[in-house]
Amino acid sequence: MKFRYRGAEYQDQMPSDAQIQTERTAQYRGHAYTVVQPSHPGSQARAGLSYRGVPYRVTETGKNETLTPRERAELSRAKPSPVRCQSPLAVHTREQMVDASSQVHRQTIMKYLQQRMRIARAKRDVRLMNQLEAEMRNLELS
Repeated sequence: MKFRYRGAEYQDQMPSDAQIQTERTAQYRGHAYTVVQPSHPGSQARAGLSYRGVPYRVTETGKNETLTPRERAELSRAKPSPVRCQSPLAVHTREQMVDASSQVHRQTIMKYLQQRMRIARAKRDVRLMNQLEAEMRNLELS
């Protein structure tokens, strides 16, 4: 099965024929389903995981074990797998969204400042008017 996350495509690691249905049933949000588990429980043990810099592995029974110093040394010598980066299209779209949201934010601040200036004029508050005008100039410069 193909998956996609933030522009990076990947495939499921476990083939579908390696799963068997059990007689256990479960229920989620009112829908009952049969529990599926891997046909080889040992195939799910994973190594090379890290939490806050401490490497560990998940055993066949589902427990976490920290790696021995020898295993850590072997892991550090292993060649790291290539990291998938976002596609250029996803990055471009994100930049456009950030630009658009910053423009909307600036327009909202300007509108709010103009409303506050109208109120200050109506109250004839010169000190507040000077302060708001300085704020408006700073906003237009940035």
